[in-house]
Order: sequence, then structure tokens, then C-alpha cells
Amino acid sequence: MNKHLVKALATASRKSWTGAFYVRDAGTHSRARIYVFEGGVYSIHLADYHPNVVARLISTGNLDPADYPAHRAEMAAGSVNLDAGRMAVGAGTLSVEELADIHEEYLLASLGAVLARPVLGIEPSRNTVTSHYCTLPTRLDSLVSAVGSRNTRTTRAAETLGASSAGGAVVLRAVRSTPSARRLPGLHAFADSIDGDRTIDQIAAAMGLTRAEALFTASVLIAAGMVEVFRVQTPVGRARLLAVPEDFGHVVVVSGDK
Repeated sequence: MNKHLVKALATASRKSWTGAFYVRDAGTHSRARIYVFEGGVYSIHLADYHPNVVARLISTGNLDPADYPAHRAEMAAGSVNLDAGRMAVGAGTLSVEELADIHEEYLLASLGAVLARPVLGIEPSRNTVTSHYCTLPTRLDSLVSAVGSRNTRTTRAAETLGASSAGGAVVLRAVRSTPSARRLPGLHAFADSIDGDRTIDQIAAAMGLTRAEALFTASVLIAAGMVEVFRVQTPVGRARLLAVPEDFGHVVVVSGDK
């Protein structure tokens, strides 16, 4: 855990500071912004990760794409993802608490990845705020505990796949289908996405999930005998965008012409 970032966030907590920390990973040059309000972290933005919230909410039945024909071009561009949660809450298909849980998952995945980097450049920016992917401000000690518990669960799920160090690179294939999966739209959508070709990280990216969520879902499907591990690919080292927030500091993001 990066002691310099922990110290900066602990100081912000002690002083009830409001602002943002601009963070840069020394190895990959990936950037992140950690937003703090009165000492509590409430949002993290990774410059090279854009969660597909629209696909996530469609897969769980919280959004019907047929209801938003005017937004299809924006959905393709990704800009509507920032408003997808608000649209679902406004439509009454998603509660505020459920939206907060989604934002918290992104926050914990991102914070865990950033804290795990050994060398970071850190620059504070007082009174900088955001309204994107926000949760209730949470103190550092609570977040560190949550990240630790989450990492433990993720490791166990990955071990179910026999690939604790490269869980996101696992490719699954279907063994059989079961009607019970249809009772849980998100689980059913994930099972339907398994094609023997895409990795768990690629499916997670397409569905707006974190790696931790995808690994847990995969472990459930394996335990149910619905899918099996087909192969493990070499983890991605370079990409145009991060597939999952957990890739921060592990994948070098390059422009399309490189």
C-alpha cells in the first residue's frame, strides 16, 4: 500500500480538507483524481477508465434501451454513461441506494488499484470538486478496511478459476444453461456473454463491471456447473483504455496511432 498516498489522505481526513489529489503512476504514467470532501473520499476518476454504466443497467433490467432512442448515439460515444444512473433513478427502476452501491464498487476498485502502486506522484488541489460517480464521503480507515476485505474475496473467487494472479485473463466456455439464472438478470446476462473467446475482463468491460464483480459472478457460474475454464490468455500489457479499474498501473494506455 502506497504510504505516501495513505499519509496524504490521512492528513486530509484529520484536517477535514476538501479538494482533490491528482495522482500519477510512475510506471505506466496512468493518472487518477481522488476527490475528498471534509476529509472523506467520495469519488475517484481514472483518466483511462470509462465504465459502461448504460450496459450495466440494461443487463440488470434497470434500463430499457428501447426507452432511450434519442440517446443511442451518445451511448455509443460513452458520454451518456455519466447520466445513466440518474435516468434510471428518475424512471423509478433504480433506487438512490442501489446507484450509490454501484458508485461505491467503482470507487473501491479504483482506490485499491491506486493504493497498490509502489511509486506515485501526488499533487493536491484545494476545493476541487466533482459530481460524477459520487458516494457519501468516507474516512480513509473505513475505505482501507473495505478494500482489504474486497481483495480477499476477489482472490478467493479467482482461485476458484485456478488463476489467482491473472483472473481477468481467463476465458470461460458454457457447459450448460439453467432456468434459475433467469431469476437474476445480471447473472443471466453475464452467462449469455460467455462465448469461449472473450476474457473475463473483456466481458466485464462490455457490461460495466469491475474485475472483482466479474470474477465473483464467474465463480458462481462455475460452482453451479454452468461454465468452465477454457483457457488463460496472457494478461494485456498495452491498450487504448483500461478494461477494468483494477488494471490501473498494470496496463500502459496508448493512443490509437501507436
